[in-house]
Amino acid sequence: SVIGRLDRLRPSELFSFDKEEDLPWSAPLGGFVEVPQDRELIFGTVNPDVFIRTLVSRGLLPQNQKFSVQTNRGQKKLSRSVSVIQEDTGENVMSLRGHLGVWTFENPVSEERECVQAYLLHQFFVSDIGQPDSDLGHFLSACLDMGMDAIIALPLGYERAFDFKAAGFRFLHPVAAGQFAALQRDLGHMELDKVFEKGEVMMMPEQKITTWKIKEMILSNSEQWLTYFENGRYEKLWEAALNSHHYQRV
Repeated sequence: SVIGRLDRLRPSELFSFDKEEDLPWSAPLGGFVEVPQDRELIFGTVNPDVFIRTLVSRGLLPQNQKFSVQTNRGQKKLSRSVSVIQEDTGENVMSLRGHLGVWTFENPVSEERECVQAYLLHQFFVSDIGQPDSDLGHFLSACLDMGMDAIIALPLGYERAFDFKAAGFRFLHPVAAGQFAALQRDLGHMELDKVFEKGEVMMMPEQKITTWKIKEMILSNSEQWLTYFENGRYEKLWEAALNSHHYQRV
C-alpha cells in the first residue's frame, strides 16, 4: 500500500540536515559537484548585458534606469554571487549567492539516480524597486530561463519554507511536502519557528515532540521537473503523508 511504503521511501540523504552548522556551504557534498565557470558569464551561460535586458523585459527592473551586474567568486564559502546594482545610487537591488554545479540525487518517486545542473541557493535579496514583478519568484524564474535546470533551496525553518513555497518552490520528496501541508492545516500560520525551537510541536497520535527537518525544495521551469511533480505516485505519497500526519501545539 502507499502508506506502507512511506517508511521505505525516505527523503534524500544528500541535502537533509538537522542543524544549520551541518549545511554544506564550506564544502559541497559528494553529490553536488561545482562546474567551471567563465568569470564573465552569469550562470555560465549569459553575459551581464543579456542578464539585465532579460530582467527588464520580464518586468523586474524599470526601463528608464541603468543597472550593472557584479559577480564574485572570491569568497571561500561561495561558488558564485550575482548582484544587480543600480548605477545612479550604487544600491544592490537583487542578489543571489550559492553554488552552481551538477546535482546527483535519488529520485524519491522512481528510486533511480539522476543528475541535473542546479544552483544550490544560499542567500537571496530582492528590494522593493516599485516594479510589479520584482519579487523573489519572478526573479528566480527569470534566472532559470537563462540556463539553469533547477534551483535548490534548503529552508532552515517553517517560515522560510513558507516563503519559498510562495515563490513557487516544491519539496523534492512528496512525504516532506505532505508533512508540511499537515503543519499548515493543523497549526496554521503561527510563528512556528519559535514554537519548534521551544519544543512545543507534538506529532499525533504518537504524542511525540518533533523538530523541524531541513529538506530540499526545488524551483524549475523544465519539463522534466513539471512531469515529476505531476506524477500520480508523487500525488499519492503526498496525500498519504498529509492524512497520516497530525500535529498540535503543547
